[in-house]
Amino acid sequence: MSGGRDFFGASASNEVWSSPNGTTWTQLPKAPFKPRAYHAMMTLGDCMYIMGGQTVSFIGNPFYNDVWKSCDDGKSWESLGNAPWETRAGIAFTVFKGRMFVAGGCYHSSIGSGRYFLNDVWSSADGTKWEQHTANASWAPRSGARLIVHKDRLMLIAGERGFTPDTQFGDIWSSADGKDWSLTTTAPGFAPRSGHGVVVIQDTIYVIAGWVDNKCIHDLWASSDGSKFEHLSNSTWTCSADSCGKFDFWPVVTSGGSIITMGGSNAYATFGKMWADTWQLEL
Repeated sequence: MSGGRDFFGASASNEVWSSPNGTTWTQLPKAPFKPRAYHAMMTLGDCMYIMGGQTVSFIGNPFYNDVWKSCDDGKSWESLGNAPWETRAGIAFTVFKGRMFVAGGCYHSSIGSGRYFLNDVWSSADGTKWEQHTANASWAPRSGARLIVHKDRLMLIAGERGFTPDTQFGDIWSSADGKDWSLTTTAPGFAPRSGHGVVVIQDTIYVIAGWVDNKCIHDLWASSDGSKFEHLSNSTWTCSADSCGKFDFWPVVTSGGSIITMGGSNAYATFGKMWADTWQLEL
């Protein structure tokens, strides 16, 4: 686990932690990259890559497009310089066909002339050389979308273009190459959201919680086709109230096929309650 917002969301971290089981955690040596949140973190081959994201600042450009590489399990990091894509946070990312993909995101301050949202798609096999697949995908520009691989296709799920109930997306798009995108559905069953968790286990897509209608929710949905989702639970984290709901947490899948979530936020705006808990769901 790397970076993220801390101290009620008022600052960002560049800490790196590791765990063999989600229970016992070890803090690794201080990372050389700047503190950040809403960045991408991927594993390709024997190396981990961290890229993009933003810090918490009202001065200058708080958004990044730098790329960092670690081939010793996060103990040391090598700078690969800046990527050719625009600085951004809220990146959708995944590894697909031996390449790291990044899609969409946002940049610029939320004050002054406003924040800009992106719908471009890029990929790289090494974090250094990047290919732009499209500068303007069929889906609307957005931040906080989730990008997964399902049945040998890229799939982009939900997101937002502003932190208000009427700017959340609930649509799902898919692509075989990152260039040409087709609409899978505008009505998957779950409400439009951002900050949600999405993982794939044995061809089943799981959508977990997120930020919906000014609420930090706690639902769980599943789909085998990415079009129609079944509501499995409304008590993720044994939570049944908005006060214990989460968004912007970090979900991972274990080798045994269970889901682990780490941290997250319970704030209705930029600042507020942050979580440091870890949960595991056996499926």
